[in-house]
Amino acid sequence: MPNDPTSDQPDPRIYRGLTLSADSLPTPEDQKQHLSRIPPPPPWRTFGLSVEQWREKAKSQNTQDIVRKINPKALGFVPSKQAVELVNAALCLRRPLLMEGNPGSGKTSLAYAVAAELGLPGPYRWSIVSRTTLKDGLYAYDAIGRLQEVSLLRQQVGNTERIKEPDIGNYLRL
Repeated sequence: MPNDPTSDQPDPRIYRGLTLSADSLPTPEDQKQHLSRIPPPPPWRTFGLSVEQWREKAKSQNTQDIVRKINPKALGFVPSKQAVELVNAALCLRRPLLMEGNPGSGKTSLAYAVAAELGLPGPYRWSIVSRTTLKDGLYAYDAIGRLQEVSLLRQQVGNTERIKEPDIGNYLRL
């Protein structure tokens, strides 16, 4: 079984739920190996970088930089099996994972532990106040702006030629 530490098969999970300490951080090579298991992102979720640019950025980090940047909230955290499965599902689907729970239940620690284990920057923080609505957390799509750009492109090249459609990522906002 791949999740069994005594198994000879490699662990297929991206996030393994390791208990991290300052002495036992995964090496950058190990982090890259697990991150390479994430399926390629759809074009609108690359945030302006190609897969190769992400790989180059990851190669440029060294272990000392990672140790200095690790947040103390990630150290010593032990996630549940269910949390590990949910994090891996969110990573594979390239979707955010909204965590809720009582104060002190480990939401922040889990987010920092995932970032530390995979060598990623810290989690995206969304402060919720009494006026926050669900719509505030969803992506906004500017269909009118995209339509206007396509119309301008058609005017420039003529209606008979096929135009290269603008990148949809320019019209999605969080």
